[in-house]
Amino acid sequence: MKDIIHKVLNILLPVTSIISAVFVVPPFLLFKLVFSLLRRTCLIEDVAGKVVVITGASSGIGEHVAYEYAKRGACLVLVARREDRLRIVADKAKQLGSPDVLVVKADVSNAANCKNFVDQTILHFHKLDHLVNNAGIAPVCMFEDYEDVSDYKSVMATKAALISFFETLRVKVGSEIGITIVTPGLVDSEITDTEFMSKLKTNFVPLESVEGCAHAIVNGTRRGARFMMEPAWLKPLFYWKIFCPELLEWREDRLQQVAQVARELGAPDVIVIAADVSRIDDCQRMVDQTINHFGKLDHLVNNAGIVSVCMFEEVDDMAAFRSVMEINFWGPVYMTRFALPHLRKSNGKVIVISSANCWFPMPRSSFYNASKAAVTQLFETLRIEFGSEIKVTLVTPGFVESEMTQGKGLFKGGQLQVDQDLVKASTAQVGLTPVISVVGCSKAIVKSACRGDRNLVEPAWIRITRWLKLICPEILDMVLWLCYISKPGASAHESFNKWTADLIKRT
Repeated sequence: MKDIIHKVLNILLPVTSIISAVFVVPPFLLFKLVFSLLRRTCLIEDVAGKVVVITGASSGIGEHVAYEYAKRGACLVLVARREDRLRIVADKAKQLGSPDVLVVKADVSNAANCKNFVDQTILHFHKLDHLVNNAGIAPVCMFEDYEDVSDYKSVMATKAALISFFETLRVKVGSEIGITIVTPGLVDSEITDTEFMSKLKTNFVPLESVEGCAHAIVNGTRRGARFMMEPAWLKPLFYWKIFCPELLEWREDRLQQVAQVARELGAPDVIVIAADVSRIDDCQRMVDQTINHFGKLDHLVNNAGIVSVCMFEEVDDMAAFRSVMEINFWGPVYMTRFALPHLRKSNGKVIVISSANCWFPMPRSSFYNASKAAVTQLFETLRIEFGSEIKVTLVTPGFVESEMTQGKGLFKGGQLQVDQDLVKASTAQVGLTPVISVVGCSKAIVKSACRGDRNLVEPAWIRITRWLKLICPEILDMVLWLCYISKPGASAHESFNKWTADLIKRT
């Protein structure tokens, strides 16, 4: 029955999408254009006297964003690790017109430091109006050149994860908090010095001045822009990427059961390895045991993952949710790095099980969504690095019949568990969305990998949500908020999605 529902949706949704594209999208885009022009002229926020926290404010974009806010009379909190540089920036900001500047030495990778500079801001100014998350680092290295992958934990596929996280957060917070996501190109700063550009081999790409970029960022934020690309000529590259992309489990008892069924179905040899993909030593051991036993490696399927289901504001200990990124992102990183030499010898394939949540901002799944966006962007990049020697198939499934959709995951306490209340919460998360059978999904994945497909969306109708996200993100956010949130602070059990699902079950 479930497979029939998906087949019907695969036929109906493209048709309804075409109809919507003809009759609904044009007037909506016209409305967006008119509203955008109105916002540029009449709805610009006055930031004089507002309190603005800027991380990574000692140089580059962060420094010049501070100057732009200072020119408009904003009070500043400058955060970075280099206090001497911050003092210089603070003095110039005061000269440009900022009435008060607070300097805080901190490392944003340290949770205690982050709490400290927010506390200092409230203690000093008694309020916080704008938060500019700017701090970042940029290593430049081919994936195969990494000697110790764990050394790069401070970086990971950060920018893709960041976008997905804040896209999800935007749905959760609704209209109470405005979120502007900025995706600049190459900006003239410390990151893009001569050595960086030489390693990146992009000397032909024009650099944007850091002053111009900062000016655009502050003006876009004041207008309430949802998304900014700076410089604007990068937008066509984004659409080109969208429309023309071509230009192991650790429960040994369950593994033994799976191995037995696999042998009965025809596998000539099966080995079982109890391991945790979030541990780098375990990943090295898995690859070594495979090569010792079989002498080669042809396909690597990066599938292990966990889901988190809770509102961002409900999280008591954010550090407890690091395991989502450790398993969903770093697991595939470790496995792929150790398997890479053997995959090159066999002209092998890497199959990556991501999720439609990498573009679909499902509420109560912000950490999970970010991890899947990160792993998707990583393997999109690795596909280019690998060239034609190793094929990469990225799989982005919707809701699949599995432990994840039956209540198992990380909830607000940060514990991996299943109980009746958690099952109800997971049910509220899935709600009316059709769940695809795990058997049908698995068949589609193996066929796609054997064909050498670049991407697989399963079920196919899920693709529609990507186009909706691209063309009408405001509509998608509003629908998700109404279905899954209903009101700020409401539990999953009070959502419209859960209420309608329960009503259908009763009838």
